[in-house]
Amino acid sequence: MSVEMTREEIFEEIRQARERRKTPNLSKKTLRSIDLSGENLLGVNLHGSTLDGCNLKDVNLQGANLQDASLRNVDLSQAELQSSDLRGANLAGANLQGANLHKSNLQKANLQGANFQDANLEHVGFQKAILTDVFLQGTNLKWTNFEDQDVRGLDLSSAQLQGINLNGANLAAANLAGFDLSDATLRGANLENAMLQGANLERVNLTKAGSFLGSRVTSLAGADFTGANLAESKLNETDLQLVKLAGAILRGANLQESNLRGADLQGADLLKANLEAADLGEANLEKADLQGANLVGVILKAANLTGANLRQARLEGSVLQVAELQDANLAGTDLRSVDLQGADLRATNLQGADLQGALLQDASLQDADVRGTCFKDVTYNGQTQWPLGFAAELVHTIKSI
Repeated sequence: MSVEMTREEIFEEIRQARERRKTPNLSKKTLRSIDLSGENLLGVNLHGSTLDGCNLKDVNLQGANLQDASLRNVDLSQAELQSSDLRGANLAGANLQGANLHKSNLQKANLQGANFQDANLEHVGFQKAILTDVFLQGTNLKWTNFEDQDVRGLDLSSAQLQGINLNGANLAAANLAGFDLSDATLRGANLENAMLQGANLERVNLTKAGSFLGSRVTSLAGADFTGANLAESKLNETDLQLVKLAGAILRGANLQESNLRGADLQGADLLKANLEAADLGEANLEKADLQGANLVGVILKAANLTGANLRQARLEGSVLQVAELQDANLAGTDLRSVDLQGADLRATNLQGADLQGALLQDASLQDADVRGTCFKDVTYNGQTQWPLGFAAELVHTIKSI
């Protein structure tokens, strides 16, 4: 049974413990509606205690043990709670405006209706916490842990979210347009129909989550990344089918073995991105920048690459059947053994490109720039259309079928 204490008894207990160089033990005590504002309760053990209605404004509770404590409707505004243990605590309706909770632990805590406006929550753990109606506007949530949480109803406007852990979190239809989520991890998260237009997602991790129980893919169906910054992000083996990525920055991103079939990448920046073995069939890559990108073994069947920059990209072994490549820049590109059957290469810059062993049956190369292009072991047929003045039948290394 909890023992009720007066204000005087509390500070006498603390004084005696400090003299003995011991941690003040106020566990399982009742401190109801006591004014402790501005007091020094550094490292105090309040495990399982009741502090409902107390005034703890500006209090120093650094390193305090508040595990399973009841702090309903408590005023903790501007309080110092760095490295405090609040696991399982009841903070329903508490005012933590401007409080410093750096590296504190709020796992399984009841935070219903709590106000964290302008609070410092950097490196805080929120796993399995109750987050209904929590007020997080303007908070510092850098490197916080919301793993497996449903965060759809949270108002995160003006919050700092860099490095946040949202692995397995539910963000379906969430509006995160323009947010800074750089260095965040979203492995196995649900981002279906999420709005991320113009968001900063540099170095973000969107790969599938794995454990000894199996793996869970990141759900991105219907997500809108238009104009988002995904530079150096991890998207390998990710399902991005039909996802909106027009104008997105994907410089140096890892998209190896990803499914980008039908994705909108119009005007996207994929400079030096790794797309090896990715599926880009029927994708819209019009005027996309793929300079120096790794496209080895990629599927680009029926993709729109009109006006795209593929200069010095690696495309060996890729499939570009019936792809639209008119006005594209393929100068110096590695196109060895590429399947270009039925591809539209009109007015394409192929200057210095390597097409050794490429398949050009039914392809159109009218007005293409083929100065210095390697056509060794290329195969073509009667429907292949060559640039004006190019006599394929006189090039002994080219094979007609």
